[in-house]
Amino acid sequence: MSMLPELLGAEATPRGIEFGGKRYDFKPISLGMLEALEVRHFEQAKKRLKDMKDVLDEDTFAKKGLQLYEDYDAGEFGFFAERGRNWVKSPAGAILLLQLVLGVAEKELIPLILARGNELKAEMELLLKEAGLQNPPPAPGDSPEEGPKTTPPFRPAAARHP
Repeated sequence: MSMLPELLGAEATPRGIEFGGKRYDFKPISLGMLEALEVRHFEQAKKRLKDMKDVLDEDTFAKKGLQLYEDYDAGEFGFFAERGRNWVKSPAGAILLLQLVLGVAEKELIPLILARGNELKAEMELLLKEAGLQNPPPAPGDSPEEGPKTTPPFRPAAARHP
């Protein structure tokens, strides 16, 4: 059995929050949810670019559009990319992740955030931690002061002795 479901929260403890006579259950973060987050992040970036069309000249607009698609192809909008992780920390990204995790529309989510924001934040931090997606541990041998350590490439014993 693979550990992937466990690492992505599929085996996490069920969590929920009560508000307005309704129970909101936190779904475990899955690869499908992360993919939906990536697609919606890209869609929002495209919309922002389209909204700037009247401000940019045609050449700049075309270059930015091409760069946007190249970034998407390179995986920059994914949760594990630096751009994606930074976006999830923004209000737009956090709201979208909450919508996906709780399975609610934005108009239902906003009153919940206003009334129970601290609880939602604590539950999301726990959910991300259980899924192994928050504060990843440094790679073995890495330290903030020294940076990543490299190991010499493998060379067979015959190559070392001419």
